Amino acid sequence: MLTVMFLAAWAILLLAPETPISRAIHRALVVWPAEKLSRVRGGHVLLFALLASVAAVVWWLLADDGLQMLRMGAPEIAAFVTSIEVSAYLDVLAAVIVSASTLRLQALRGIVVRGWMRLRPRARAPRSRRQRAERPANDDEDRPVVIYLAA
Repeated sequence: MLTVMFLAAWAILLLAPETPISRAIHRALVVWPAEKLSRVRGGHVLLFALLASVAAVVWWLLADDGLQMLRMGAPEIAAFVTSIEVSAYLDVLAAVIVSASTLRLQALRGIVVRGWMRLRPRARAPRSRRQRAERPANDDEDRPVVIYLAA
């Protein structure tokens, strides 16, 4: 029944967009939820993921008793979350974790590159041999040349 109602509202929105009923449906089913969802931030998503994972672990460990315990604690958890802005703290925590992991990843990249450079066979440059200084053409002997000056 609910599916048929949503399909009928969708058909009215598509087929007669300028009618007053279509504008009212558009306001109720499109504009209002979009305004509410635009207020959702990253901290809210992190808070939901944290609470959902805690609930799943408690339910998994304690079965039906855990589910009953979660039902009893839900009002206190909701009051705690709304009394202080937990999502802002989670935003700050996420920013710190991301920045720390970025620094670690940059350091890790340097370590990996240095390790890769050590493991990679290096291309050897051709060795240059020391060239002997050429002796003058008139000097055949390997002994020092002594010049006698006539006095």
